[in-house]
Amino acid sequence: MLQRTALHLLLWMAVLPVMAQRPVVLRTAHALAGGGGTFRLAGQQVVVHQCIGQGSVIGSGAQGGVVVHQGFLQPASAAVRVADDAPLEAVAFPNPYRGSFDLRFREMPEAPVRTELIDASGRTVWSWLHPPMQQLTLSPVIAAAGAYLLRVTSGSRTTTLHLIQLP
Repeated sequence: MLQRTALHLLLWMAVLPVMAQRPVVLRTAHALAGGGGTFRLAGQQVVVHQCIGQGSVIGSGAQGGVVVHQGFLQPASAAVRVADDAPLEAVAFPNPYRGSFDLRFREMPEAPVRTELIDASGRTVWSWLHPPMQQLTLSPVIAAAGAYLLRVTSGSRTTTLHLIQLP
């Protein structure tokens, strides 16, 4: 592993003279292995990460002033912001359903949730407004068994699911 890291450094040594005088971070991906290290070359700090792109480290080691982290690449930032116009991610189960079904969101909705059941002709046959919750149990009052679309809206985000009501 240390030999592979050293090889990557030798390959990048040709590029170092043209880089700015600041820390350099090099990342490479390998199918079955990972690792990384921090080196000083020509008065410049070089950080090398070899990893497979996941979010954890399975081992670290230090020898001769070289620190190596083997495992998965750490993200530069743990904070992820979902765009306001990103679709809602939800699943309805059981599907097909008889009488009622649950609607579970991947993340907690930030605004009240409007659900609309739409039949094959495009008519809204049932609609309801719910407070924001991670999971809802819905019991639409409709007579006909068949295929429906469930349009779910919270704030500016929306998703549409296919549902089948059994007789």
